[in-house]
Amino acid sequence: MPLKEIIRKHPRAFINGFSLYYPINDYLLRTYPDMWDWKFVSRNTSIKWSEELIKEFEDRWHWEYQGLSSNESLPWSASLLRAFANRWSWYHLGWQSKIVNDRSMLELCFYHWNERHQKNLFSGYAFMPALTGNSAEWAESVFENWENLNWSLFSSYEGFPWSETFIRKHEKQLNWKALSGNFGIPWSEEFIETYRSRWDWKDLSYNKAVPWTIKMLEKFSQDIHWRLFSANSYRHWDVELLIYFKKQLCWVVPQHDEGGALVDVDGLIINPSIQWTPELFQACCDTIHIQFQKLIEDERDAANGYVVLQEYEYWTVHLDCIRFNPDFTKLLINLESSTNKHYIDWQQFALEFNQWNKLDADIFDHCLSRVDLNLLASNEFFPWQSYTHLLAEITSESDHTGFSGWDRLSYNKGLMITSEILERHSTHWNWKLLSYNPNLTPTLVKQFEQHWDQEAIMKNSSVAVALLRESPEHWNIWWRENRNSPFGNLANFQSLLYLDEQPPVLAEPLFHELDNLLHKLTDKSDENYREDFINALRKGNFSALIPAITHDRYLPLLEEFSEELLSRKWMISLVEQLSSKAYRLLKAKNYQQSITLFKLVLQMELEPRQTVNDLSPYCNALYVLQKDNTGLPVNHELNNLFLEKCLPFGPKNPAIYHNAACLYAEMNNVDAVFECIDLARKHNYDGYAKMI
Repeated sequence: MPLKEIIRKHPRAFINGFSLYYPINDYLLRTYPDMWDWKFVSRNTSIKWSEELIKEFEDRWHWEYQGLSSNESLPWSASLLRAFANRWSWYHLGWQSKIVNDRSMLELCFYHWNERHQKNLFSGYAFMPALTGNSAEWAESVFENWENLNWSLFSSYEGFPWSETFIRKHEKQLNWKALSGNFGIPWSEEFIETYRSRWDWKDLSYNKAVPWTIKMLEKFSQDIHWRLFSANSYRHWDVELLIYFKKQLCWVVPQHDEGGALVDVDGLIINPSIQWTPELFQACCDTIHIQFQKLIEDERDAANGYVVLQEYEYWTVHLDCIRFNPDFTKLLINLESSTNKHYIDWQQFALEFNQWNKLDADIFDHCLSRVDLNLLASNEFFPWQSYTHLLAEITSESDHTGFSGWDRLSYNKGLMITSEILERHSTHWNWKLLSYNPNLTPTLVKQFEQHWDQEAIMKNSSVAVALLRESPEHWNIWWRENRNSPFGNLANFQSLLYLDEQPPVLAEPLFHELDNLLHKLTDKSDENYREDFINALRKGNFSALIPAITHDRYLPLLEEFSEELLSRKWMISLVEQLSSKAYRLLKAKNYQQSITLFKLVLQMELEPRQTVNDLSPYCNALYVLQKDNTGLPVNHELNNLFLEKCLPFGPKNPAIYHNAACLYAEMNNVDAVFECIDLARKHNYDGYAKMI
């Protein structure tokens, strides 16, 4: 479409873009004042800004956030700040590095910043820029002269060039609890010793920036809060340190549910940064065993029936077997063989152990004798190609998860599929799940073509494109045979549209055919076409239709029918389909389309007795709205709509509070940010420490 035609059809979009990006001069602003979008002009970084220009159009500018107060291209100076002192959003001026690193401008900001501004500036969601433009002495003198400085809030400011001299000078004014958790402090053994009685040792123990050494820990061992120190997941755990302080560390900690019942074991033993070796085990096992036994006794005393921890289990059953090396595995097996206790969680071992090829033959055989082959069937690291004789022992009976061993094996991405094993066990495979397996080849698909789930095959990028390149006529015949069943065709298209790439020679014919099918379903010459389209969804055909119309090419259809979609109640499966597509768009960085779908999902009503079990969409929906994540502008109206729909699910998925807090921060709603932090704490959000 020619540029003139675009401008003619979309004049407002053109004016907005021109207002935001073009280096407009004062003549154009003066000659056509009513044509411009002044909010966008206020954000324009290409204009040759001057104090005179700002004065001339003073009443037209947008002075707030995402306006002049946030525009880094203005000729910032103390004179400019004074000239329009009653106009600026002084809080947002504090986000500009150029301003906070200029003493005269920063002091003007100090005069206008009240306690609410300070709370925002020094909080974890909107740090002031680091004071890097001048010396530490300059920064110290500036803040010392801030008459209304809230020293308690200031104590958490990580961008300040902290020094022992400055802290010593103002030790009575500073908040030592805030300092204790501040990552920007120049921590050292001598510095900690100097103010030993002032620190909040809980926060200091959890502070990842403190360079703890064995010498320091020994010196302050009576002050350290060892449970919080042990819980620090950011810390690199040195084996020597672990062994030296084995008795002080909290290896085993109870994990309770909301009702106070023990549900699992937490603590240092499950820390993912610790690699278990025989040496570490031998040095610490007795100490950990004592802690574990005490936990068992405490639970037994408090239990009302069901007991999580068992006497016959050794504490190592709670270790993640992914962190077992062959020597440690051998050690546990030898210990288990010589006692009546369980040292390994063999169910988890079957599912996740990834060192099979490094085990000695005798240990390998022992492990194989202990695992459930039906669980092992899903392990991608087991060398199935060398043990195909074991396939005969796998069963087709479903367990409590609803899957059988053959279901798991069929979907196992580590399984090297051959014609021989397909033929030998043809009656056992779950051919639909096998159709998704990335190790399939076009040759195998052709050889066993009567078994495959064609829809699944066309979603399998390992074979689908190759098959279409070799024989596109095969699919043309298939479509012709299903001409009277448009949703059958749509199911095929659904498969193709999931592929990451399409050969151009095939893509256009596919889209042409799909265009025709969707045109029939949305034929506006039929007065009932809107109702017919919705009824098609309600009859369960959405499994084929939705992935098709949510392709980039057809998303406008969803917007066209959004009124109908929102006026009816739906099965949860349709909502889940849309949520899944919205998440894929998010991962593909198609943020605007993702938001469109999430907005639809959040507003759709469910049929009676339909229950939402997967709450991740309500977390993802808040993630995609954040400017920090997507670069999209903050939309207060849309944000509030999403928050209203998502926050009610926070108690069951507290991660929602984390994304909600981030969203509120971008909206400058500080009270709501702190409310979300408090709710995350109340509902035991495991990422709570990252929010504070």
